[in-house]
Amino acid sequence: MIPGEDEDSRRSYADFTFPEKVKRTLCRTQECLKKKKRKKKKRLVVHLGLRKVATTSIQAWLRECAETLRNEHSVLVLARSDHKYFVTWREVVYAFMNGKLSERHFVQKVDRQARKVRQWMLAQTASAILLSDENLFGARLYREINGTTLYDWAMKILPRIEAIWGEFFDVTFVLYLRRDELAWLRSCYNQEVKNNRLTLSYTEWAAKIPPGIDSWNDKFSSFASGIKSPFRTVFLGEEPHLGATLLQEVGVDCTRANVSPLLHQHLNESLPEAALEFMRAINQSSDISYTSKSAVGTVVDSMRHLFVQDQI
Repeated sequence: MIPGEDEDSRRSYADFTFPEKVKRTLCRTQECLKKKKRKKKKRLVVHLGLRKVATTSIQAWLRECAETLRNEHSVLVLARSDHKYFVTWREVVYAFMNGKLSERHFVQKVDRQARKVRQWMLAQTASAILLSDENLFGARLYREINGTTLYDWAMKILPRIEAIWGEFFDVTFVLYLRRDELAWLRSCYNQEVKNNRLTLSYTEWAAKIPPGIDSWNDKFSSFASGIKSPFRTVFLGEEPHLGATLLQEVGVDCTRANVSPLLHQHLNESLPEAALEFMRAINQSSDISYTSKSAVGTVVDSMRHLFVQDQI
């Protein structure tokens, strides 16, 4: 009987006497909630796939190891576009980067995709998940129209996915960097010529980088200040083998795991100088469609050896 409103019958719900069957149900529900809170969160390692730091090679290697890691170590590997939600996520980031989405709509869409990924990961039976995602940063280093960089975009996304995923997972972020920042910038430029139809020379492109960035590595390392989860920065060439840190973070002993080490990075390499000049000339042509330019870029990339001159 629900307590009435008169003085004689009024009492708190805490004092109300429930039937025994209802009491048992409430006790079981409360116990389940307590167990759920006490239950250890599943480990989630997020490899932030920054451009031109062997990300493509690491992801290809993870795919090769995925079956072994799943069967022998209960580690689920998701690399790049292994899941449909990451494809949509990339489209959202690129749309924002190109000015086709407002910041409010961008944040809403990122949150929606992050929740979809979380829901899918929660349904998996693996004890740990290794997620390698290069879709957080977009396809360009900066947007000249508003002076923002991929650092700014990532700082908008990382705290949000940390909050959404961290509610149910024990999250660790891993970021690879190159010590030689100038070499890294040059590689970024080469990629934009190849993939983004860039026509500027390297000097012109570098001069348009927004001011205030004395060190890209320092900037990227400061990601840690914007999140609460563990954040590891790894420099290329300073691991036992490339990708070893990712395995360590998901609890896999690299020395004992039945996984072939990744010794060399070789995928998605920069084009030779002659090939870059050729692509810039193609990009500058107004008689060639965007689709055709993309097709030419693919052919040039696959035949890069023809643009390397032998020493005389």
